[in-house]
Amino acid sequence: MLLAKLNNLAREKWDWALPDALSRKAYVSLYLDLKEGLAWVRQVQRYK
Repeated sequence: MLLAKLNNLAREKWDWALPDALSRKAYVSLYLDLKEGLAWVRQVQRYK
């Protein structure tokens, strides 16, 4: 869901050759910080 509207996921040399689903998984594994993301979600939930 976080990357649904993101179009340019190709960051590594052979990313262009990956199917869309695998390209999104590769992007997430390289660039998203899960600890920081969870901390952000917890902070947002406190203000609701």
